[in-house]
Amino acid sequence: MYRYRLALRFAISWGGRAHSVREGALVRLTDNDGREGWGEIAPLPGFSAESLTSALASAKQIGSQLNTHEHLRGVLRHPDLACSVRSGLAQAAWQLQSSNSWSAGTAVRLQALLTGSHEQILSQARQYASEDVSVVKVKVGQGAVSDDIRLVRKVSALLPEARLRLDANRSWQPDQARRFIDGVYDSNIDYLEEPLPPGADWRRLMQQSPLPIALDETLRETGTDERVSAARVYVIKPALMGGLTVAESFIRTAVGTNKRCIISSSWESGIGMYTLLKLASGLPTEAHGLDTYRLLAGDVLRHKLPLTPPETCLPARLPSIDDIDWQFVTPA
Repeated sequence: MYRYRLALRFAISWGGRAHSVREGALVRLTDNDGREGWGEIAPLPGFSAESLTSALASAKQIGSQLNTHEHLRGVLRHPDLACSVRSGLAQAAWQLQSSNSWSAGTAVRLQALLTGSHEQILSQARQYASEDVSVVKVKVGQGAVSDDIRLVRKVSALLPEARLRLDANRSWQPDQARRFIDGVYDSNIDYLEEPLPPGADWRRLMQQSPLPIALDETLRETGTDERVSAARVYVIKPALMGGLTVAESFIRTAVGTNKRCIISSSWESGIGMYTLLKLASGLPTEAHGLDTYRLLAGDVLRHKLPLTPPETCLPARLPSIDDIDWQFVTPA
């Protein structure tokens, strides 16, 4: 087990407060054949139920007793295991057993994340205007609806060939969401993500909205309710869902019911990105949300992954202990 602490390029708001660093842990599994697998245990403050301290304590206790693949499979099935711990252990187990099936060079499409103040978002949009970026994501819902409408229309004008994904993080009541949709629906919008808080009248909005509605947090909270069935887009965050098995289950459901499926990061370091890249490579028609990685000032890997929109590809091999940058990583 190892801990890491990475500075962000600038303060970013998530979970209701601003953050300037990302902290987490890495887990390394080895077997008697000399193989190794790496995973990331990194609860996201404001979204994860567990803290990094409690997740580390749980993982250490498990690690002190772990000795067989079957034992690990039993641990991963335990219903009380924290999501971040399950996710990190599952990543490491998958890498340990999957080095021969890693599809190096497979292409993965990426969306660009526009973040910060409205002025910063517009500045980033101007920069991307000269690049071949086809999908961008913009956070809305943090101010007046009228201001968000103006922002989206300006971004759309600056990037007329790009599809816009808009994430409201459950900020609006139904009348606000409808007013926003009325103000932007004729722009080049790909979908609107999580516009309403829990308990709001989502049914009418989903039925009437000319924009596809995407679900993120709702998938993790309810799993199979009517909203999940009615939504047209799933945003999959394995680290917050509880790992690969849960994520793959949602992906199968989406594919089987003609829904779209987007793989999205939870501010992972480079180690966590390997799993996201592998999942994203299986959904080649979509642009995936891994651009938070660009906002890390450093990484746990000595050589940062080239995750620059509009496209990347799977690295040549899975990571090893020789790839770790020890200036940011210490034994836990």
